[in-house]
Amino acid sequence: MKVVDLKITCVTVPMEAPLRWSMGVETETTRRIIQAFTDEGIIGIGETYGGNSVEHAVELAKPYVLGLDPMETGLLQHRLSVFRIGYETAIPAIVRAGIEMAFLDGLVKR
Repeated sequence: MKVVDLKITCVTVPMEAPLRWSMGVETETTRRIIQAFTDEGIIGIGETYGGNSVEHAVELAKPYVLGLDPMETGLLQHRLSVFRIGYETAIPAIVRAGIEMAFLDGLVKR
């Protein structure tokens, strides 16, 4: 089984009660859903938070992820942590965790 595509989707969920904190009041929460598509038709799902920078990081990570076996989570983490040349090319830990979660979810569905 090999990963052939990654997709990220923004999801906003309303809260039942508003969250009040020092920076104001929040009535909803936004998360990013990462899907890892495999050549066997299995889709693994991971979750993370963040804004446009997370979507940009997933697009940056895509060439290093495609073709990997979802069991190779160590290689995944190595590939995504090596390219930290600058802020623009760094893949944050929350993105690496979301992609790894999608890999592991795909393995469970196998």
